[in-house]
Amino acid sequence: MNIGPKIHKDNLVLCYDASSTRSTLRTHQRNNILPDPGAWVTGTGGSSGYGGNGSSTEQLRVLVDDDPWDRNSVVWRTTPDATSGADGGWNSSYYPVDVQYTYRYSVWVRRHTSGTGGTFYMGMNPNPIRNDNNSSQGNPYFTYPSIASLTQNVWYLVVAHVFYAGYNGERHPKSGWYENGIKISDKSYGNVGTEDSRWSDTTTSARHRAYHYYTTNTSSGIEFAYPRIDKVDGNEPTIEQMLFRGESGIQNLITDSTNPVITPYNSGSYGKLVDDYRQLNWFEMDGTDDYISLPSTIQKTPSQSWTVEIVFNPWDQSDTSWNGIFGGSLNYGGYWMFHSSGNLTYYEGSSGAGTQITYTSLTKSSHFTAGKFHHLTISYSSTGTNTGTYNIYLNGEDFTTFNKTFSFGYSLGLHSIGRGDGNRYGTNNVASFKLWDEDLTESQISGNYEAHKNRFDMGTYPV
Repeated sequence: MNIGPKIHKDNLVLCYDASSTRSTLRTHQRNNILPDPGAWVTGTGGSSGYGGNGSSTEQLRVLVDDDPWDRNSVVWRTTPDATSGADGGWNSSYYPVDVQYTYRYSVWVRRHTSGTGGTFYMGMNPNPIRNDNNSSQGNPYFTYPSIASLTQNVWYLVVAHVFYAGYNGERHPKSGWYENGIKISDKSYGNVGTEDSRWSDTTTSARHRAYHYYTTNTSSGIEFAYPRIDKVDGNEPTIEQMLFRGESGIQNLITDSTNPVITPYNSGSYGKLVDDYRQLNWFEMDGTDDYISLPSTIQKTPSQSWTVEIVFNPWDQSDTSWNGIFGGSLNYGGYWMFHSSGNLTYYEGSSGAGTQITYTSLTKSSHFTAGKFHHLTISYSSTGTNTGTYNIYLNGEDFTTFNKTFSFGYSLGLHSIGRGDGNRYGTNNVASFKLWDEDLTESQISGNYEAHKNRFDMGTYPV
């Protein structure tokens, strides 16, 4: 990622950016025709853009902590009843396609039960043309293996391609089944044959289908995660990105790409993509349960200097609660930055004894504007074993300074973005977050702000 020539890079140890495809594959959701499956919420029945295949009770979306990348995600679980037929899964809505392009279909699937029964189907509509015999295939499926052929608790990525109209070649080399990051033998070929398929000249729209079908075993079940239909135009994620980076976490852009630090999202609408003229993205925090957990290895003590920078939009000015911007842990309490009715507050506490510094000059009406991005920086300079100085900057300008003496053993370990200590969640759209292992100077912070100003259409303080 090019983080800009003006940004101070020395001792930069953490960088998350919602607009970077290296930081999160969720930015590729603009290319996924299907509604973002990362926005699924727990419940039964169908979901927006995904009509349930079978009864409402046969569809169960649950939060798991072992998704395809061993992180937290909401997955779609089939829960068959005792009647053979449609036993879970979906028919997606129809979405426009351009038959001059190849499209890639994919879904993650695993058998989560020891019980078996029925068949897994992945398919589409309408009728494509089979590449192996040039015939139109009604009710098309790319694959339909038995549930018993899936190893319990193993996630498989299943990939198929529908080529552009008029294609006369062979199967796409990336079509097939993937297990543990390796392409394996196909569990089955569907009724489109072994050579993939292509669009009919008359096709204008298509949908995605993933089913559990034909079982009476109520102890049988499979789970689906992160279905996609991608237009293959160079903007789609690679198979390798889908396999190894995933869509349920974000990567620290400072680490080596072969050994990235990935942190999971919490459940909720935490990654809303905004397609405006600047192609800005952000992690949307709804104030209820949304936040980004930081790596546990980041720990700071009062004898260490550090700097945190966050670019965020406090979108709900009517909220008078303690809206956490970011927070850290203490031995007996916590510290965090939050906003309330337009005021910016730093709070630090332990065992009921704390320091709260509220800057009332940062008012809702003239300084802290909903719908505007703000560049907030806190630079902590250690002056001793238990003493230090905080310098707070807003949009590149020195906002306030205060000294702090710690009377007990703090461990200033940053633990989350979008949440303060004590689960104080914030109504914030967070676009980027950085951490340095040093206290940046005013000129360095000003330079960092200048590197962000045009991208986020930010003015100078007061905003």
